[in-house]
Amino acid sequence: MEPVRKQHVIDAPPRLVYDIVTDYENYPSVFPEFKEAIVLDTDGTATIVEFTVDFGKSVSYTLRIDHDEEALKTEWTYVGGDLKNSVGGWHFQDNGEGGTKIDYHVGVEVGFFVPRAISDRLVSRNIPEMFKQLDKAVAAVRSA
Repeated sequence: MEPVRKQHVIDAPPRLVYDIVTDYENYPSVFPEFKEAIVLDTDGTATIVEFTVDFGKSVSYTLRIDHDEEALKTEWTYVGGDLKNSVGGWHFQDNGEGGTKIDYHVGVEVGFFVPRAISDRLVSRNIPEMFKQLDKAVAAVRSA
């Protein structure tokens, strides 16, 4: 499972973008494919979250998401659910122009029969849409 890596720039401070991305229970309003996100537990700097996502088929899975508040970085590992595995993370950095450079990576192995080439394409196509949704969420917060 080779992670897909993508970058994006948002015209907002890194802390604001980090706060939106780490507000897991608000995911359904930011990322419409997420139907539910429930924080099950916290353990130090980690949050255990159960997600239900609709990718044409409803999929539920649980991740352990480790947070580095100082570096504005998250890394997740798979705990269980309908997938075989998922790893990834976000890193938010000041781009020197008042905006945020986002480094995002994700690797997914699905638990139901889907050829790897198809699942890789699905992930690659969903990332640009996810960035658009994040742009909208940031704009909404900034205009409030």
